[in-house]
Amino acid sequence: MFAHNRVRWVAQTMTRHRSCIKVYVDMGCSHCSAEMNTIAERAKSKAPIELVDVYSKQYKPDLHGGLTRKDTMSEFYVRTETGETIKNFDALLYLYKHVDTKVYWLLRLFYFPLDFLFRHVWLPNRLRLYGRDDVRMELENNKEYLKWKDSLGKKRLGQ
Repeated sequence: MFAHNRVRWVAQTMTRHRSCIKVYVDMGCSHCSAEMNTIAERAKSKAPIELVDVYSKQYKPDLHGGLTRKDTMSEFYVRTETGETIKNFDALLYLYKHVDTKVYWLLRLFYFPLDFLFRHVWLPNRLRLYGRDDVRMELENNKEYLKWKDSLGKKRLGQ
């Protein structure tokens, strides 16, 4: 009987001290910051969301599971309450699942075309569309980024 009460207490304590969802956002991008601030505001009552500014000088990859600034600027990352890292369109789906289930199901319904557009159109061109050429040039000088961008081109051509 004592063990049963202990388990109930531990379960209640864990739910009270639940960690938050971390979203890695380029707050220098006007569209990205506006969208993520809206999502975080709507999620306050459901699941707390912490917005991590990856373009900030204070961003330290060691504190965020080794996600480098270049990784987070070229792809969209979310860290769940359990510590799992999700990226790209699946990460966006995860956020909307916790914030707005109607939008989540709409995005889920059109998953494949939206996932393709997100990964192959939006992410590679986001910096250019919002006038962040200085950041884009910095990323393009990175060999890993060039390798990732080249792999996208090969996937489009079916190689």
